[in-house]
Amino acid sequence: MDIIRYLHIAIGTIALLSGAISIIVVKGSRLHRQAGKWYVYSMFFVVASAVYMSITRQNDFLLSIAIFSFYLTWTGKRAVDRNISGDSKRYLFDHFVMLVASIGCVYMLYKGFSNIILLVFGGVLFFNIFVDLKEQLKKKTVQSTQLMTGHIGRMCGAYIATVTAFLVNTVTTTFPLVLWLGPTLVGGTFIAYSIMKWKKNMSDI
Repeated sequence: MDIIRYLHIAIGTIALLSGAISIIVVKGSRLHRQAGKWYVYSMFFVVASAVYMSITRQNDFLLSIAIFSFYLTWTGKRAVDRNISGDSKRYLFDHFVMLVASIGCVYMLYKGFSNIILLVFGGVLFFNIFVDLKEQLKKKTVQSTQLMTGHIGRMCGAYIATVTAFLVNTVTTTFPLVLWLGPTLVGGTFIAYSIMKWKKNMSDI
């Protein structure tokens, strides 16, 4: 367990740094793509180790956050993959991930009656699942703009979860809700701005 925890912290630090680089550098550049890959694969390990620790310790809260983080990371990665390949279809594993995330979302919203943190994160997860489900039901070819805005929103959302985990585990405060929900409030504003800026840049081309 100690080895898993230390690896979780070490690779979580890699995710924190590579995610920051990916956000700061020019989008679409080689450094952006490389840092993005480091972030995604680091997050996959972080989530896997979090799931292992949550099951071992019977910590349903940690498991819920792990599911939340994986869904945003996976769908953010898949959005850009689908855009690059020109194949907007979803595959079996995509549906499996949505099913697991939906179960986690229901649990988070249920527990949200007594835990504001799970209520907020569950609400964000519900919104993203709803957007994906709505896209599937339409059965239309997904436009590149929609995929890329999805990529921006999901990857930034996953990074917010990464920053939140870092702050919660390293900063001591008498107002823990600030650490848990502050990054979501600030990051959500940043996501909205980034998507609007990206759309404007695309319209000017």
